Amino acid sequence: MKRVLFAMFCIMFLVAGSALANTLDGIWQVHKAEYPPVIDGEMDDIYRAASTELIVVPDPELTEPDDYLDCFGQAWLLWDDDNIYILVKVVDDENSSTSANSYENDSVEYYFDGDDSKVVGAYDGFDDVQMRLEYQDGDDVTMYDSFPEGSAGAVGDWEAIDGDAWGYIIECSIPLAGINVEPGSPFGFDLQINDRDNETREHMLRWWGNNNNAWQDASLFGDAELINYVASDIMNVVQMPAPTIDGVMDAAWDGVPYIGMGTYVYTNADAIDGSFTEILDWEDAQMQFKLGWDADNMYLWCEVIDDEISVSGANSYENDSIELCWDGGNEKTEGSYDSNDLQQRWVWGADVADAGSPTSTVAWGELEQDLNGYTAEIAVPVADLPFVPEEGAELGFEIQINERDNEVRENMMRWWGSDNMTWTDASRMGTILLTPPVPVAVDQIDQPESFMLSQNYPNPFNPTTNINFTLDRRSQVRLTVYDVLGNMVAELVNDVRSSGSHTVAFDGSNLTSGVYFYKLETPKEVVTKKMMLLK
Repeated sequence: MKRVLFAMFCIMFLVAGSALANTLDGIWQVHKAEYPPVIDGEMDDIYRAASTELIVVPDPELTEPDDYLDCFGQAWLLWDDDNIYILVKVVDDENSSTSANSYENDSVEYYFDGDDSKVVGAYDGFDDVQMRLEYQDGDDVTMYDSFPEGSAGAVGDWEAIDGDAWGYIIECSIPLAGINVEPGSPFGFDLQINDRDNETREHMLRWWGNNNNAWQDASLFGDAELINYVASDIMNVVQMPAPTIDGVMDAAWDGVPYIGMGTYVYTNADAIDGSFTEILDWEDAQMQFKLGWDADNMYLWCEVIDDEISVSGANSYENDSIELCWDGGNEKTEGSYDSNDLQQRWVWGADVADAGSPTSTVAWGELEQDLNGYTAEIAVPVADLPFVPEEGAELGFEIQINERDNEVRENMMRWWGSDNMTWTDASRMGTILLTPPVPVAVDQIDQPESFMLSQNYPNPFNPTTNINFTLDRRSQVRLTVYDVLGNMVAELVNDVRSSGSHTVAFDGSNLTSGVYFYKLETPKEVVTKKMMLLK
């Protein structure tokens, strides 16, 4: 049955991007790092507050993975003023780098289109680029294909809690200047995992596209954007307007970033035997959430992929459910709870909390894209909290998703902790900070909304005039002047210009009176206007 569900999931992804999408209007929102992660092939704590996506869209021309353990990926992205940081976890039951062609070996590919021009059927020759990091036996990595100067890469084992390796982690940093990416401006992006099994590249998985021509067709990329939500070891929880608690995400959640799942790891408090062998397909157990606040409530939005929802257990914690743990004073008392610590639980489908929050409001909904699973929207009022929500409050926090399969609580998913003792040990919680709403990026303030070429002034002119143009994003630009026969008489601009307004002077001293045309070109737009030289 698991294999059937796995195949159905693959078919669904042929027409859609990643299911648990950390996106706003289809754009992957990339969080800003408070400090740079160490590029060593290990998952630093700061990635727990990073934006994350599943890398699970299969290539229709290759064999589909047998199951979850055959090939699966999840990626985390961060940025700072210098670099973009990408960490990819790859589940892979056979690691191989025996081919002479790097793209046929176990590897991860990165696609960028800095100005988001999305040229159909080609690369624009300016900032469209494919890069590849190849996994090497012995925890080594080889960097191929157009990584800009200053990039770094590393690989490490992805281990189950019992220490067995069941795949690899591949991590890199890429200078923003080398890929023409700026905060606040969307850029084209995709990730691809190549999986070599049985002496061939047997599988390919991507975040966005399902076509193996991305290496030569930028229109197949998805979109990403660097936003000003700050990721750190402490999760910043932003203030938000009060949403309508109805199980449907409304506009109140727009400024609240998604946070991904940090760990699975335990079945009824025991380490999963082997290598997570009870998580057999992509629809078995995945989650992400949003957390916000105002003066009256804490708010949770949660999306859970789950191929079997069950509430048949005698104990509520053994059923499909959501748990929140709070440490109102952030004392993190080791081995126990104090008076400021509280555990709450909502069992799937129930109208009220099962434990710890008698006056909360909860609503359940369905996932989009016909996925198995559910959404939950919860408002927890001050009366049910061991603290008062206010800006600057630093709190202990954990979220846990209980997942019941085969008449037992088979998996648990968490943001922070790696064992099942958070309900009785506050020191196992992570830390959150209540902050104001996410500020608008400096680059986004007064940013023009459209591309425009203005009429030259003065016009007619003798012999000089000014030409103004506006760019909605940083881009390669060419501004040229032609006579009525189509001969180019001047090239005024041929370089990269930032977003905003630009004015260029044109001197026609060496030209005869008459009509001339000036043309502005970027990789996405071309516009021409007429002007008159009168001597």
